[in-house]
Amino acid sequence: MLRALLPLLLAAGTVAGPHPLGVPIPAAGGAAGPAATLLPGTVLSIRFLERLTSGRTPVGAPVLLQTMQPLVGGHCVLVPAFARAAGHVTASRDGRGPRARGILELAFDSLEVRPGVWAPLEASLDTLEYGAPPRAAAPRTIRARPHSLLPRAAVLAMAGAAELPLVPVALLGGYFLAARGPRATILPGEVGALRLDRPLRLASAGGCLPPAGARSTTDALWLPDFVPFTGNRAGTRRGDPVNLLLAGDDSLVDAVFRRAGWVPAQRPSLRTLLRGAVATVAKLPAAGAPVSTQYFQGRRQDRAYELSGPNARFRHHVRLWRLDGAPGVWAAAASDDVGLTVHPFPFRATHRIDPQVDRERDLIAASLQATGCADRLGYATVLGGPSRFRNIAGQLIVTDGRAARLALHACPPAADLASLR
Repeated sequence: MLRALLPLLLAAGTVAGPHPLGVPIPAAGGAAGPAATLLPGTVLSIRFLERLTSGRTPVGAPVLLQTMQPLVGGHCVLVPAFARAAGHVTASRDGRGPRARGILELAFDSLEVRPGVWAPLEASLDTLEYGAPPRAAAPRTIRARPHSLLPRAAVLAMAGAAELPLVPVALLGGYFLAARGPRATILPGEVGALRLDRPLRLASAGGCLPPAGARSTTDALWLPDFVPFTGNRAGTRRGDPVNLLLAGDDSLVDAVFRRAGWVPAQRPSLRTLLRGAVATVAKLPAAGAPVSTQYFQGRRQDRAYELSGPNARFRHHVRLWRLDGAPGVWAAAASDDVGLTVHPFPFRATHRIDPQVDRERDLIAASLQATGCADRLGYATVLGGPSRFRNIAGQLIVTDGRAARLALHACPPAADLASLR
C-alpha cells in the first residue's frame, strides 16, 4: 500500500497547448515567470477522481486526476497544488479463467498548469495505493491482485442464505467469481504517483509565488486546553491521538467530507456488523461499515467518516467530536486500516492500523483542501513532542504530536468533469 503522499522532486515551465481530449483552451495571458524543466523520472503525487474498472471502463474513457502538491522550481510555485491532470484508458479487459487477472492500461497526457491552460504531458503510473505495482516492462499497466475465489463464493452463498431473497443472486455471484478472475480497479480518492517519461517545461504565470511553509502554532483562542487522546469509556486506556482540528458548522463538515468522496460510517447494529464481518472474510468492499466506539471529553464520537478501500480490510477513517469550550471547532482522530488482526484467546478480530498516524492526518488534510471547501492553517502542537504508545487495541501508535488545522467554508460549484468527455 502507498502509505504516504510521495514528495514532488521538481523543477518545472509552461507550454500551453490544446487539450488532447478536445477541450477549448484559451491563450495564456500575462508575462511568464522563470522557467524550468521537470526531468524524466520526476515523481508527481496524485489522487484519482473517478472509479476505473477493467472490463467495465471502456477504452478511450478519460482519466481524471488531481495533483496533491505544488510543482516548485527555482523557489517559485510553477503549478499550484490540486491542479487537474488528464489521460485516457488504452486497454481494459477482464481476466479470463479463474486464475487470470484483469488489466487496465492508462496513458497520461496533459496537466492544467493554470485555469484553462493545459500543458502536454507524458507520464506513467509509478505507484498506486491499492493496486499491484506496475512492472518495469509495462509501466502503464495496472493488474488486479489475485484472490482466493472459492472461499469468497462460499461466503457469498452463506450471506445469501441469511437473506432468502438473495440466495439466487449469491449462487450466481459465486459462479461469476469462479468463472472470471479479479478485476483491476482504481477507486475514487485513491492516491498514487506519476513518473514523467519525457521532460516537461513549465513557467510560472507571472511573478514568483514562493511556496508556503508549514506553519506551527498554538493559538489559545482557537485551541483551548484538552486531553489530546481518545480513550475507552472509563477513561482508563488511551485510544488514538487527536491529529485534526476543523473549524466549521455541522453542514460544512458533512459537505467537505462528501465532496472528498468520504461517506458517513453507519451506527453499529446486528445487521451492519454482520454485513461488515461477511465483507471482511470474503474480501469484499463495505462502504459505510461501522467503526469502533472511542470516547473523547466523556462522550462517544459525534461523527465518523470513511473512505473505503478495495475490500473491508482496508479503509481510511476519522472520528470527530465537537470540542468543548470552542464553538464550531471539531477535534478528530484519523487512522488508516491496513489489514486484519485476529486474537485467538479470547477470539476477536480487529483492524490493524498503520502506526504512522501522521501520514493519515496529512492525507486527509490534503484531500479536504483539494475539494476547495477547506483552507489549511498549519499545525498546532497538542502533545508536546514525539510520542510512541499502545492504543486500546494494543497497537503501536507513532506521532509527532501535532494536529493539522483547517478552516471550512462553503464549497465552490463542483468542477464540470463531464466537459473533458
